[in-house]
Amino acid sequence: MTSETSYVDQAKLIKMTTAQEYLTNIKKELRDYVIPFWMKHSLDTEHGGYFNNLTREGKVFDPTKHIWYAYSLGPTFRLQGRQVWMLSKLYNTKEDFHTEEIKNAAKLGADFLLKHVKRTEDNRVYFSVTRDGKPGSLQRKMFSECLYVKRSNSLTF
Repeated sequence: MTSETSYVDQAKLIKMTTAQEYLTNIKKELRDYVIPFWMKHSLDTEHGGYFNNLTREGKVFDPTKHIWYAYSLGPTFRLQGRQVWMLSKLYNTKEDFHTEEIKNAAKLGADFLLKHVKRTEDNRVYFSVTRDGKPGSLQRKMFSECLYVKRSNSLTF
């Protein structure tokens, strides 16, 4: 994150006493910092999908696109399926986020997933793909497939 954005002030959180205070603060962080950061830095308008591997300043340090979370790679790794789901959910349920910008960002990721992440011979979903959608790796776990289905069910616009 840059100096113009901030993380939740931990001391402020400790002093909060009601659920409503927490909810108000979380909504503000999401609206003012989290979503603007990802909208500004993660959209890959050249190839589709999203850049997952970003520094706090928003610089891409690895163009690999992960469909599922890479635990070993740290908390800055986000994934294609979840980002589609999150943006779709915000667009469909929160008035502040019911914008063409959010809708188009969700579709950018959904179109990339539909086009690139499912292996045709057995319908397995890749764990990761290259920036332009070429196959990366598969895992034995089914989490990529789960997020692929979750993404499919979230697009209702």
